[in-house]
Amino acid sequence: MKNMKNQKGFSLIELLVVVIIIGIIGAIAIPSLLSSRRAANEAATVASMRNFHTANTTYLTTQAPNSFAATAAAMSAAKLIDSSFSAAIDASSVRSGYTWTYTWAAATPQTYTLTALSANGSFQKSYFTNEEGVIRFENAAANANGTPATVASAAIQ
Repeated sequence: MKNMKNQKGFSLIELLVVVIIIGIIGAIAIPSLLSSRRAANEAATVASMRNFHTANTTYLTTQAPNSFAATAAAMSAAKLIDSSFSAAIDASSVRSGYTWTYTWAAATPQTYTLTALSANGSFQKSYFTNEEGVIRFENAAANANGTPATVASAAIQ
């Protein structure tokens, strides 16, 4: 029988201490990672709205008759926006954690609205833009028509 005192390795207590330290580090890091992901999705949403407004303004000035696009697919066909983005908008489906909705009115003057509402409730902001090109956000839930719930919303310049 071998002598137990000559065996080398870690004790159960030492292993438990290491596991506890890893757990503490994980508990600190995970909320930070989730916050970073939310901030990245919000920034991507704002950038997509800016790109959409630029594309729709370009569509207005280059396509005949001079009008905003009736659908996002029309802008995709004109090679102004990505086809996956236009598909998400036209289907009112989820992209970057937001449900996108585009509406166009052929009235004079022409108008359009683009909204991005939190798809799963994990985001606290709803975004809205129109033909003016000002991107607005609201920290509250959106109305049934897709616009922010209150008029007092902040604008992103």
